Amino acid sequence: AGAVACLAGALAARRHPTGPVLGWAGAGLAGLALLGLRHSGQPETPLAFLAFAGAAWTVARGRPKLEALAWVASLAAVHAGLLYFGVAFPTGKPPELLLPYWAAASALFAVGALSWARPGARRRLGLSLSLVAAAEATFALAVIHAAAPREAWVLALALACLCVALVRRAATAEDGTAAYAAQGLLALAYLCVQRVGLGGAPLSTANALAGLVAGVVFSGLGAWARSEGEGRAVLAGPAAVGAFVFPLVGLVAAPWHDGLQCALLLVGHAAHFAVLARSSRSRRLGALLSAAAFNGALVCTWLATSPAEPTYFALPAGLSLLVLVRVFRADLTSLTQTRMRAAAITVVYAAGAWKPLTFDAPWAMLLCAVICVAGVGVGVALRIRSYVYLGTAFLVTTLLANLARYGARDPRVAAVCLSALGLAVVAFMVLLSSRREELLSRFHRFQLRLEAWDG
Repeated sequence: AGAVACLAGALAARRHPTGPVLGWAGAGLAGLALLGLRHSGQPETPLAFLAFAGAAWTVARGRPKLEALAWVASLAAVHAGLLYFGVAFPTGKPPELLLPYWAAASALFAVGALSWARPGARRRLGLSLSLVAAAEATFALAVIHAAAPREAWVLALALACLCVALVRRAATAEDGTAAYAAQGLLALAYLCVQRVGLGGAPLSTANALAGLVAGVVFSGLGAWARSEGEGRAVLAGPAAVGAFVFPLVGLVAAPWHDGLQCALLLVGHAAHFAVLARSSRSRRLGALLSAAAFNGALVCTWLATSPAEPTYFALPAGLSLLVLVRVFRADLTSLTQTRMRAAAITVVYAAGAWKPLTFDAPWAMLLCAVICVAGVGVGVALRIRSYVYLGTAFLVTTLLANLARYGARDPRVAAVCLSALGLAVVAFMVLLSSRREELLSRFHRFQLRLEAWDG
């Protein structure tokens, strides 16, 4: 009766001044009918909500400010109808399986609001209904523990449709909020399939790979949006966020118990972040994450295939820090570069020198010599004093320590070493006394040249 009175008031509004009053009275009567409902399974429940929705649309006709009320009333009517059919025609399934259908209905209503609502209220209504759908889907994820593939796919498809509508809204209206909302709903749809569709199956390597693939897809989407110009530029920011966030979240499902698989996965992350680092907007974050992922891959490899020696962990970390200092040299002050380079190269040299200084290992001594000589060569090529000074110091210290160790063990080795040292001192003194001025001049020129190098 309320809906009929409301409709009659709307038809009589143009001919008689009492038409609007009759319409409001009918809407109030339809709302009062809802208060008389006592059980969700009675047949009057969907009819009462449907009548109230019709009254709301009738009242909202010609009144833009009331359009939101009409959409909410329609959504409530659909929810009430789903609840009625679930109570009146039970299937024996748990009652919480109704939640995915509620969330799917809210998502489809959000799609309708984004497509057909009044232009002035389209954004507000679409995002509000999207938030309702996300809240219902999240609640469904929290309370459903049994496998429900049909409900999961219904909800996932509805959320996918809403994602498409939000992306279309973001591209046409340059609405960045809609793009971010689409990303969150896409992740929620994946969780629905994973948790509800598979019955809460534990996370596996496939989920981590899915996160990495999603990051690659968003990276490509961001590159496409930037190449399209201003018309698609609004999608570049959300796509860049997704390119970083999805791979990092996927690491929660990484197989940390399997070192080799985890290393391969981290190598893929390192390559992905290295590609992102080529962009000027995300160069710093991409380079840092790429270095961290690469070092993590090396750590996992060493732990899985060899003993946990400090050299295997400290050497890659020091080299990565040197590369990062070189990459970001334009963003760092001269003093900061000097300190970070000195710390990083010290870690590199120490990683190569600690074992020959503490253990009897000829191969470790050879490795230390190669590292120090290579570091000194790089320092000369790049004109960096710390590489040369510290490399020479570590090399000399390691050589003297090993000579002392072997000399104390074998007197013949000690005699040979001391004799060679004595001959070297005598030769140096003779050369210094005969060409003192020339040597001092060359040393002074070399010193002046070193002062012009970086620290």
